[in-house]
Amino acid sequence: SPCPTCLPAPWLTADIGTATADSKGTYSSGVFTLASSRATIGGTSDEFRFVYQTLSADREIIARVASLTNVSGNLAGVMMRKTLNPGSEFASTLINSGGSVKAIYRTSLNASSSNASGNTPTLPFWVKVKRVGTSYSMWQSADSGGSPSGWTRVGSSITISPMTGSVYMGLVVSSAADGALATSTFTSVTVTGAATPTPSSTPTSTPSPTPTP
Repeated sequence: SPCPTCLPAPWLTADIGTATADSKGTYSSGVFTLASSRATIGGTSDEFRFVYQTLSADREIIARVASLTNVSGNLAGVMMRKTLNPGSEFASTLINSGGSVKAIYRTSLNASSSNASGNTPTLPFWVKVKRVGTSYSMWQSADSGGSPSGWTRVGSSITISPMTGSVYMGLVVSSAADGALATSTFTSVTVTGAATPTPSSTPTSTPSPTPTP
């Protein structure tokens, strides 16, 4: 019978940065659950749990962040990323528990990240990253009866020249401090232009940061 916590195809999961035994990325009844005890997203190197798939065209990923461990500095949201290496270029829209929505991004390999602040969210809350060529924009919306109430951009659109062709996109969670587990749940995860995924019958393991076919 189908595995109740397997990720729907074509989703995969990995730790970015240091792998830990308590991190996870699972799926059940329309809910993605991610956990990580590594910190953080930003600076010149990232550590977090990633549930991802690849894209090679203009897309946007949308997710409703339903819950996040309420410790200031925990991060959860959506990301597009050039590679699975810790210092990769990326663009993300993240909820900062106890703070504002953050658009965090890195435009060059192993460079320092930049960020812009959005609203102070009340969960559930919606986040989005949109790609048009090498232009990336980060978006936020409050929840209204299970749907976005209205999208507003967080900061300005940015150009990430190395992020052409195939990139990774997906859901992320990162802890405020190494060793402290942060857990987040996501619902209504959609990728424009992608087929509706169906649950896999094979459990998803915890791979190293190398994409699994």
